[in-house]
Amino acid sequence: MDHRPSLEHFQQSNMIALTLIAMVLQVPGLLFCLAFTILVGAVQPAYSPFRWLYSKLTGLQIEIPQSFEASQFAQLLGGAFLLASSLALFSQSLILAAVLAGIVVLLALINLTTGFCLGCQIFYHLKLRSFRQSKQH
Repeated sequence: MDHRPSLEHFQQSNMIALTLIAMVLQVPGLLFCLAFTILVGAVQPAYSPFRWLYSKLTGLQIEIPQSFEASQFAQLLGGAFLLASSLALFSQSLILAAVLAGIVVLLALINLTTGFCLGCQIFYHLKLRSFRQSKQH
């Protein structure tokens, strides 16, 4: 039985840990780098730093799933929130930075522990809404 975490669990766990470290130590550069890393993985999954590190640590080559749009959208949202949080932290808006980072940590924890992805659900809702609107015209 393989006891290695999945790539998704690996990424979620690291995102939670690095976000908490960046917020506790008030290191906006770390938060900015994490946001950049997540956004790169969302825009170009083949070049995801988390995918690369996971492959190096586990020796596994991870294929990009065919239906990756919802996950990409969720990663874009998470990356955008972390980018906004890092900018808030750079400008000493600690409460705003903490709220934005807290949302990411909370949603990542929910995804990690239950498999529920709010960003994915938002994606599906928007896609369904777009489909319904296109049928009306």
